[in-house]
Formats: sequence, structure tokens, C-alpha cells
Amino acid sequence: MRSFFDLSQDHKVLQDSVRDFVNEEIKPLVVQSDEEHMIPDSLVKKMAEMGFPGSYLPDEIFIPRVKKDQI
Repeated sequence: MRSFFDLSQDHKVLQDSVRDFVNEEIKPLVVQSDEEHMIPDSLVKKMAEMGFPGSYLPDEIFIPRVKKDQI
């Protein structure tokens, strides 16, 4: 019997993919990114190819705010 917290096979595959990506692509750049206060463009591009950027960007980046005088 599956418990509420068991991951589906699709979620397990995603979890493994994200773990591998973090270990191979992000961890080696952590110190540099922290010191420079930026994420390298090459990493952002790789993240976009994997479909990751939207998961950490706030909605304000994608959804323009409506000004009160426009309502």
C-alpha cells in the first residue's frame, strides 16, 4: 500500500535527474557564485534546458503588476 508521501515513478525519475544536475552542474560553481553574487549565464542556460528556472523565480518576473490607475 502506498503512503501519502511515496513518490510516483515519474517523481522518482525527476528527483534523480535534479540530484544529478545539482551534483554535476551546480555544486562545482557554488563558491564562485557566492563570491560573485551571481549565477553564471552558462548555468542558467543549462537549467532552462532542463526546465528548472521557473521553479525558483517569483511570479513577479513573469506576471506584470497591474497599476491601480489601470483598474
